[in-house]
Amino acid sequence: MRRTSDARRLRKSLRQSSASTSSGVDQVIETEGSIKGDAEVTALETDRGSSMRRVLNAVPRAGRLRSQHGRAVAADALLMLFARAASQGATFIMMVMVARVLGASEFGLFSFAMTAALLISEFPGTGLDMTAVHLASTRWVRERPIADLILRVAGEAKLMVAVALATLGLATADFVSTTLFGRPELATPLRVAFLAAPAMALAQYGLAVLQTYQLFRRCSLVTLGAGLAKIVAALGIFVLGLFTLGAAMASLLAGVYLGLVLSCVLVPGPVLKARGVRASQARHIFAYGKWLVVATFLGSVANGLDIIALTYLSSPDVVGLYSSGRTLAMAIPLVSSTVLAMLLPKASRITDRRALIRYIARAEALVAALAAGVGGLILVAPWLIELLFTQQYGAATGLFQVMALAYTVDLLAVPLWTLLLAKNRPDALAIMNVALLVIVVPAFMLAIPHLGAMGAALVFLAWKVLGGLASAGWVFHIMPAGETRMLVNDERC
Repeated sequence: MRRTSDARRLRKSLRQSSASTSSGVDQVIETEGSIKGDAEVTALETDRGSSMRRVLNAVPRAGRLRSQHGRAVAADALLMLFARAASQGATFIMMVMVARVLGASEFGLFSFAMTAALLISEFPGTGLDMTAVHLASTRWVRERPIADLILRVAGEAKLMVAVALATLGLATADFVSTTLFGRPELATPLRVAFLAAPAMALAQYGLAVLQTYQLFRRCSLVTLGAGLAKIVAALGIFVLGLFTLGAAMASLLAGVYLGLVLSCVLVPGPVLKARGVRASQARHIFAYGKWLVVATFLGSVANGLDIIALTYLSSPDVVGLYSSGRTLAMAIPLVSSTVLAMLLPKASRITDRRALIRYIARAEALVAALAAGVGGLILVAPWLIELLFTQQYGAATGLFQVMALAYTVDLLAVPLWTLLLAKNRPDALAIMNVALLVIVVPAFMLAIPHLGAMGAALVFLAWKVLGGLASAGWVFHIMPAGETRMLVNDERC
């Protein structure tokens, strides 16, 4: 009887040990699964239940995985930020050269051409790119061929729209400049804008595909190549003594078309070879993307509305003065676009709601730290303006400070936009942009005739503040109370 009792106790002890082992492995699987995804979880589950030694050995391994993953994300973010900073720096140098060599009036025309090109490229533009990234990312693990097909269909749609807009714009440039603006000198900048817009739009699509594949080194190569082409062409023309407004615009075209070539060469082969029923994926893209395309296009209209309104209501000299302060502040939206490019693919793949909220909360802490660094840039504004643009642009100091503050507010709102997109609410962004545009357009029309360039800057700041408040209000409206507290306090559950 004693032996039987001892055997029973031994079997009970073994069962408890096995249960403890399984529970420990489950916790390790959950820890690593949140880092490495479903494929790694499946691989780890095949080894479960072997012994307590595996559990104890796996715990430090999970820590190493978390550390390695964090370092990889940080390295990718720094690489993309460096590439975008270098490209933006090349554009900045070219604009400084135009401002210093050609004067405020021709600098105003050049700024109008760049703003118009960016605006035209945004239909369907970034909205379609973000739609493709989001939808492809949600299918990435289990339906990779469908993800590739989504990317291809989005690219074909963007190509058709870009070519149609360019053809229409080139045919109507004289009419628009003479009849709508009453300024015949805008015809050439408009033609350059319509030529540059298709290349810019398709190069951005190529970057979106690379971001979906998380090939951030290729993204950096495309961005760097386009920026270097601009500055090399501009410097070559300057050294030869041929630096004119037309030559500067030719340098702009060289840069954007080289970026297009690089993005086409580096796009992964599976996207180009994707096969399937295009109509069904097109309907899927339209169902999600219609609101996002509207939202991003209206956002771009509002972003460029200050330059367009100043061109319409004032002289090229005023536009040039305003553009000098605006150009210096453009380093901040560069950071914003990099943060959004890094956050959206990862956020779209997170299926657990609480994990998504924690991810966004930590991203918000990151952008808050980045925004704090802008304060130093604002303080040294007077010295920077005179150093880069000469004393004739000294009046742009206040304009730069207001614009920098506006773009900082935009930076703080980026994680909130990511959350809305990850929760399939692009309609929220569209509605907000429509409402803000209704307010901003008459505000520009009233402020610019009375306050000039500073009026445009103040309206721009008010628009960014209202947009940030609207984004925060919408996020807190659609989220349960518990998730709202997590977002504010970064609670761990």
